[in-house]
Amino acid sequence: MAPKEPDEVDDLLSKKSKNNPILMEARKVLLNRVTINDNDRFVTVDEFRFQMWGAADGEAPLRFWGIAHRERLYESKIDHRKVIYRAQKRMNTLGRGIDYKVDQEVAGCIVRTYVFYPVVLAFRETEDKKLQLEAYTPRWLTSGLAIAIVARKFDKVMEDLITRSESDKKGLIEKLHGFIENKKAAFRKKKEENKKKKKEKIDKKYDEKKIQEDIERAKRKAAGLETDGSDNYQEYDDVLSVDWSSDDE
Repeated sequence: MAPKEPDEVDDLLSKKSKNNPILMEARKVLLNRVTINDNDRFVTVDEFRFQMWGAADGEAPLRFWGIAHRERLYESKIDHRKVIYRAQKRMNTLGRGIDYKVDQEVAGCIVRTYVFYPVVLAFRETEDKKLQLEAYTPRWLTSGLAIAIVARKFDKVMEDLITRSESDKKGLIEKLHGFIENKKAAFRKKKEENKKKKKEKIDKKYDEKKIQEDIERAKRKAAGLETDGSDNYQEYDDVLSVDWSSDDE
């Protein structure tokens, strides 16, 4: 019997992830712990094996950072079992098909791209009778973009069978609006803070000027050039600068 893969890597996963059997099986596919069955699809194996095509693409970030996971809800007027059956055939055009051991009613495939890490898809009916697409890929800076691109490809091949759930769309729109509103609020707050700082700076300059004027006025009072009843010592300058000599002199 081939040696088993060390179990320490599974300890990096959260308890919630470990309790998700589809996620755990998708993880095995991403790690190349698979073989090809009679249907020419991938099926996972428990034993560690060296694959002829080499190490899994994205194995390092998958083991170190974990797995990124996204979900999308769909609606269809067709019987859900028929939709999933047709989905499996169409998903084979996106990548290598997957036969999930945990649930034979789940349609799946792994999609490889030239730029991003592979994305594993699982399309199934949930317990509350809704169609759901689950996407898994190694967690990385571009994982969200990779999932979005592959999910868009899935939508395209399934466009005559399913439509995106309105509740799911609404949730995304609300999240987007919330993100925009938070950005606007942060911008307004920063603008108000800058305005306040600018006002304080102007007030400070004004106060310094006022203090300097008071010092000059005190000097003039000490020299007898200004009295307490005068509000503007400039008048004294004007008086002193006048030529008071008569024309007869």
